[in-house]
Amino acid sequence: MVQHEFSWGQMVWIEGQDPDLGFSFARMTLNGQSQSDLHYHRNCREMIFIETGHIILKAGNAEFQLQTGDKWVIEPDVHHRLCNVGDGKAVVSIVYSSHNRDYYQVA
Repeated sequence: MVQHEFSWGQMVWIEGQDPDLGFSFARMTLNGQSQSDLHYHRNCREMIFIETGHIILKAGNAEFQLQTGDKWVIEPDVHHRLCNVGDGKAVVSIVYSSHNRDYYQVA
C-alpha cells in the first residue's frame, strides 16, 4: 500500500498498478470541514462509496449530498471534488476503472 498526505487528508492506495486487474482501488480520508482538490480523469470512471461521514460531491455544475452507505459514479472528464461538511473525518472508498488512472488538477 502507498499512502499520500495532503492538507485536506490522505489517500491510501490499496491496489493500483496491476494491468491484469484493470482497475485501481483507494481509500480517501477527508479531515473535518475540508475538501479535495478540483480535478478530473480522462481515462476512467470513478465510483465512490461513503464509508463514514457526510460529503458534498461537486461534479460539473451540480452538487450531491452523500452520506454513509451512499455511492456515486463520476464519468470521465467531469471536474469534481469531495467536500466533508462534518467536523469529524470522512472515509470514502474509491474504485477507478483503470489500473493506471490519470489525474488532472484544475487551477
